[in-house]
Amino acid sequence: MDRTPKEQFFEDCKAIGRVKLSLKEAERAASDDECIIANEAASEYVLIPYEWAERATFLGYKIYKVCAK
Repeated sequence: MDRTPKEQFFEDCKAIGRVKLSLKEAERAASDDECIIANEAASEYVLIPYEWAERATFLGYKIYKVCAK
């Protein structure tokens, strides 16, 4: 089954990022150079490099937190 570009991007993010099961958990774990995107239907929140935020937004993901501690 072929994935959409949005689905493929999320899978790529999961491969390089850190997956958390709640937004609160993701916010606690985030470093200064990470932001958070989500697949809320699957309760997956992924911390990704800040540099990927533009692409995530372009594909329709909401950036939950641009981490700046």
